[in-house]
Amino acid sequence: MRVLLVDDDEDFLAAVVPEIEKIAKATVTVAKSRDGASAAIRSAGFDLYILDLNLPTVDAGLDLAVTHGLAVFHEVRAAAPRTPIFFLTGSSADAVITDLLRHAEQIDVWGTGTASPTVQLLRKADLPEMLTELRRVGKQIADTDEVEIATQGASINLSTDQKRVLRIFTRKRGGSVCEVFPLAGGLSSARVLRIKVRDDQGASRIVAAAKLDEIASVDGEVSKFDADVIRLPPGAFPAKVDVVRAGARTFGGVFYRLLDGFDASLFSVIANEPLAAKEIVNTLKERTAPWRTGAPTARRKVSTIRRRILDDKSASAIKKRFDLSWASALESKMILTRECCVHADLHGGNVLFDTGRAPVLIDFASVGLGPASLDPITLELCSKFHPDSPLLGDAWPSEDQAKTWANRAAFAGAAPASDFVAACRDWAHEVAAGDREVYATAYAYLLRQLKYDGPNTDLALTMLTAVRDAFDQTYS
Repeated sequence: MRVLLVDDDEDFLAAVVPEIEKIAKATVTVAKSRDGASAAIRSAGFDLYILDLNLPTVDAGLDLAVTHGLAVFHEVRAAAPRTPIFFLTGSSADAVITDLLRHAEQIDVWGTGTASPTVQLLRKADLPEMLTELRRVGKQIADTDEVEIATQGASINLSTDQKRVLRIFTRKRGGSVCEVFPLAGGLSSARVLRIKVRDDQGASRIVAAAKLDEIASVDGEVSKFDADVIRLPPGAFPAKVDVVRAGARTFGGVFYRLLDGFDASLFSVIANEPLAAKEIVNTLKERTAPWRTGAPTARRKVSTIRRRILDDKSASAIKKRFDLSWASALESKMILTRECCVHADLHGGNVLFDTGRAPVLIDFASVGLGPASLDPITLELCSKFHPDSPLLGDAWPSEDQAKTWANRAAFAGAAPASDFVAACRDWAHEVAAGDREVYATAYAYLLRQLKYDGPNTDLALTMLTAVRDAFDQTYS
């Protein structure tokens, strides 16, 4: 257990720190002022914060004030939401603390099944009471950290906070081992994992898809799931079973139940059974149809479509870096587009399937309004640009083939997974308001790829030119 103890009373510190280390088996970091506490909060994560409100601004300062302790309290709440805070008091700050306690939450921080207050008041004069409470919290944390994260020798590189989220979920499900398998690498800081929770007897408790990210992003995904994902038919998505929002500083996780057998992604199908990949694409089109039902068309600038997946600042830097002087004129065009709910990150790693080839969607952080062609265009082009794609290093397409991108028969016919590519393109044209929307969406996707240094930069530039030419020809 990692504890930050904030107090300027040297005698109290000398007496209590060894006891905390002994009783709670904790590593204790001491701060003696507002600024010292702020530096510690920024530099490390803690499982418990023990705060004296009456603090000076700097070590050995004479300006003791409750306002300084309150500043530390609010900084802790921002840096580590819902992490337990103990207030030590024996001063006139009691009234302030009583007010703060009214806002304390009762939650299960460590997956024990029992809710505890996130803010507690402890009297400095009653050291045994404080040590008893520390012993309780220390045991809860120690038991949670006993959960084994098993990767079967794979290097998954999870952070301490990400592992803590998995351990809390595992303990809540009655497990002692969490087997972890990466699902989607992607290019963001979030992690998408397939996990299997096992108990002490080795029995499986649950198989789940886990999305680990900052708590604010997790809450955003949960909101999108509840508002839009549940509009899809049963079987198109896994059931949401839990959300972890405490115990790992600013990190949290949302967990979706998977049935046994959903242990491979669409990328695996593209690599091993490209003919089956076409049928999965067609099933995805059918399963996402409710998002498009009754979707209106509207006139939007191409820049609005691009902005759905790439912000203005990044787009401007890319255009300047690669001398895409023509891009601004293209983006100023007003075109007809069909706006509907889209997944907006529909790459092969976010589509899982079972042995019956029934696909389910995962990772809903980007769900929201967008052009109807965005999902199929993303699915097609991820085969060449996503880091987990089995076709990433394939010789297809050559430069000459890349120049034919707008010609579906010529481009798809040369692909190793030609039926898959053709099915994605057919889907895009079927649901879009017109060809201009398809080309504008492909432009946005390819422009975003230039944000990342990768082996296919030249390919993206060549395909961008092909997309531009196809777009321009719709006006001739």
